[in-house]
Amino acid sequence: MMIFLFLSCDEIVKERKRIVKERNRAFVLFNNSNISGEIQESYMSGGVYFMVDSVSYFFFPTHQVTGKDFSFFDLEEDGDSIVKKSFSDTLNVVLKDKTRVGFKFRKEF
Repeated sequence: MMIFLFLSCDEIVKERKRIVKERNRAFVLFNNSNISGEIQESYMSGGVYFMVDSVSYFFFPTHQVTGKDFSFFDLEEDGDSIVKKSFSDTLNVVLKDKTRVGFKFRKEF
């Protein structure tokens, strides 16, 4: 049995606005925060969500500072850490071998 879900244009617009509002709220928290700690969880959903010290953050990485062609998820593994100063334009992933990989990110959505 197939079930189809139909949303009106108004419902789609409302949902899109809700998602954008949530991402903006999460990004403001990310941008304003000093973050330093082990990554507890991470996933992609229109950007990167990750958790450090039981706080969830959202950002949209644009490129690595080193210019290499690896995404956040190509590098990040359990046990790695994140370091970012408040209002910084770079987030650093600290790998288990202590290598730091910097990522620039989009500042608006």
